[in-house]
Amino acid sequence: MTDYPIPYHPTWDIKDSSKLRGDFQTCERAYFYRDLLGWRGTAPNNDLVFGEAAHKAKEHLWLNGYGNTSIQDAFVKFQNIYRPKFPQDTDDLYGGKTPDGWLSAMVKYADTYTSDFDKYEVLYTEIAGTVPIDKDRVLHFRMDTILEERDSGRKVSMDLKTKGSSFGGKVGMVWENDHYLSIQNGTYTHCLYCLYPQEEVKGMIFDGVGVWRNKGGYMCDLFRPEAYLSPRQMQVWLWSVVDILDRIDFEMERLASSSEGDEVLMAFPMRTENCTKYFRVCPYHDFCLTWSNPLEHAFEVPIGFEVDFWDPRSREDTANKVVKLEGLKGGEEDE
Repeated sequence: MTDYPIPYHPTWDIKDSSKLRGDFQTCERAYFYRDLLGWRGTAPNNDLVFGEAAHKAKEHLWLNGYGNTSIQDAFVKFQNIYRPKFPQDTDDLYGGKTPDGWLSAMVKYADTYTSDFDKYEVLYTEIAGTVPIDKDRVLHFRMDTILEERDSGRKVSMDLKTKGSSFGGKVGMVWENDHYLSIQNGTYTHCLYCLYPQEEVKGMIFDGVGVWRNKGGYMCDLFRPEAYLSPRQMQVWLWSVVDILDRIDFEMERLASSSEGDEVLMAFPMRTENCTKYFRVCPYHDFCLTWSNPLEHAFEVPIGFEVDFWDPRSREDTANKVVKLEGLKGGEEDE
């Protein structure tokens, strides 16, 4: 095994679309802090907790319909995840991303998409596993759904996305365009192409739910852009993913030749045009301002952070279906 100036962790070798796009493509130095050192903020993240709770509630609706009883039961599932992290006295801090906000969104969602079960048959919910990238490497994934169009028999995956504002105007256009070429869209589409014959695959639909609060109460906006990718477009996605994985390997080689005594850490460079996102400053921004070589500080976790390595394999523990595709032409499935 290669010697590194920091302790090796097994999750370094476990990749998913969030590590590639959300971390490495955004900023290699942030990838170093988050995925190699495992440094994450100790405060709960409202966006992540709200999203997790919303996914659990939405899965219940897919499995049990959009009736009032189903909505009430889904709301209980939402609160079971959300409330332990964010008690009721925090609701004023988070706009629409609260239990009451999500309840209002589910009511509008059910009223707007009443024809979903006439249009789609739900084949699977919460599917996790691995999908091959080349003969030696795989990506880990977790998909919300695999649905079959009743009129065509073609397969789609609908992925829930939540946001704290409307999809109107340029905001919706930017949000939609952000998904077409995303690593995540390609990963889920790749899964569909690996699982089903090409002619049976349609692709991804992003199921956008925007919820916010104004003086009149909670507001909700819904948006479902289709982000279908043809087999030829998938070749571009595949090349891009292989390139990113190769670049990570290159930076790991540079890290192996680095030490605490270096004046500057050359591995995993900063991307200084990406220090802010969604009007928020990167949590590692102060470190980049202060430290020329983070290896000098890698063995003492900063105040406000903890070591918490993200392992995509953990999602298989709660998935309803686990799919491990070990080769580009097939694989094994576990119920």
